[in-house]
Amino acid sequence: MFRKEYKKDFNSVTPDINLVEKTKQRINNNTAKKHSEIQKRFVAAAVAICFLIGVGFMASNLIKPAFALVAFADDGGGQLVNIEENTQVILPFGKISRGERDFYPDETGKKVYTYDVGFDSGGISVKGKNISSVKYTSEIGEFRFLHPIPQRQIDAEGKEILTTYYEELGNKSFDVNWIPWDAINIVSEDGSVDFADLPSDNVTIEVFFKNGEIMIKHLKLSFNNDGNLIAKIITK
Repeated sequence: MFRKEYKKDFNSVTPDINLVEKTKQRINNNTAKKHSEIQKRFVAAAVAICFLIGVGFMASNLIKPAFALVAFADDGGGQLVNIEENTQVILPFGKISRGERDFYPDETGKKVYTYDVGFDSGGISVKGKNISSVKYTSEIGEFRFLHPIPQRQIDAEGKEILTTYYEELGNKSFDVNWIPWDAINIVSEDGSVDFADLPSDNVTIEVFFKNGEIMIKHLKLSFNNDGNLIAKIITK
């Protein structure tokens, strides 16, 4: 009897619609707020990660060693020509030419005719920060220090020389002359000559940085039909 009356009284209770709607809205708002907070935290974390990656990338590129390969003439004009990647450039030095024809007697007294040879002096160098030394290696040519320091640079010339940075020389520490003896000998010989057929030289430039890193570039030096010296960085 009691259960029937209780059930009857309970079923007779009419819920407050406004209260129900407000309760639902409050639950929905709390759920949305939680989701919003989670999204904000996720976005903030993603932004922080991207920022750290970006800073790391920028820092690695800022400290990454680099150098420029340049050529110059010994005319005192101070002209520098950058030797860029994937391009061919006429250098401000190294033009080869023929002069007057002359002769000398050999051991039998026979006249041997030769030509005077002109070769515009100049050289190559590297420019960059935190470079400690540079090694130049030539296959068929020869290098010479432009500004040798007595008692310091022992091997002042040769197919391979190592230049070291000195405060006394500053940016000129790595300046070297390049001389193509084979090409000069061919042009001096009697007979016709095509400058473009003169032997080319492959030069390796190894740059040593103070942080221990090493960068290498390979340079091809050749002549065109007019005798101008052409340089091109090659990939090996």
